[in-house]
Amino acid sequence: MLKWLWFLEKPLIGMAVVTFLSLASPLLVGMAGPESNGAQVFLAWLFAAIVLLYAYVPFLSILSTVIDGNYPCSAVPGCFLLYLLLALQLSHAHVSFALFVGNEDSFSNVCGVDSGPCTMETTSAWLIFLRLFYYSSVTFVSVGYGDITPQSVAATIAAFPILWSPIFYLGILLGRIVKDVASSQLKTSTFQ
Repeated sequence: MLKWLWFLEKPLIGMAVVTFLSLASPLLVGMAGPESNGAQVFLAWLFAAIVLLYAYVPFLSILSTVIDGNYPCSAVPGCFLLYLLLALQLSHAHVSFALFVGNEDSFSNVCGVDSGPCTMETTSAWLIFLRLFYYSSVTFVSVGYGDITPQSVAATIAAFPILWSPIFYLGILLGRIVKDVASSQLKTSTFQ
């Protein structure tokens, strides 16, 4: 199962790949222009699918091996956990961005309550992607963010992984921390 853990040994390369894909997505979607909505939607979903693969295949692989007891939490490298954190948040932002490009009403108040609704014609694709990355990050580390609400059924379904994956991610992270603390206390008590 560990063969699917992309970038386990070199997580900085994984962070660079996911960051590059996230920089390329709004650039290419914005360059396609609002008059070619079909091309924008295709590009947004293409990048979302690629980043989802880079995030969820290793995340679900490590989750299943830890749950099966084949791989202890303490063996998961800290830098790999950092890669997973970035990749999961960016994958959620990509899915939200693709939903937004396909249906601008799928997320309300993306640009803020005071600035009015965002559209691909009036707002930079970079700004929309950055706001959705912020939304996915805040949702990932808390129980939700009420100012940006999914309005369509597809957007609501896409929000569920953002709500559930942090629980499992934090379980692995806390398992690693608790194991490290317990082993360091055991070492210090042995030397005393």
